[in-house]
Amino acid sequence: MLSINILNSSLTLPITDWHMPMAAGQLGDKNFPVDADDPAAWLCSGRGLPIVQSLMDKVEYQSVDDKNSFTMSKQIRWSSSDLI
Repeated sequence: MLSINILNSSLTLPITDWHMPMAAGQLGDKNFPVDADDPAAWLCSGRGLPIVQSLMDKVEYQSVDDKNSFTMSKQIRWSSSDLI
């Protein structure tokens, strides 16, 4: 489930699922190693996390029982000329 919230110049994207939780510490590991020459490594999960972390201001993950919540937040910066 994905929702989009925009409030006070802040974009929040909460994503929720009910599948296997992410490995402990994976969100904090920004050097996710992937061998580009190993096709089996191409399918591993978590490789997009460094991209998400570089684009967003804040990334949070919480897993309780079978519910996984991944929330991304970004401050929206614009000027009055962007509104034309």
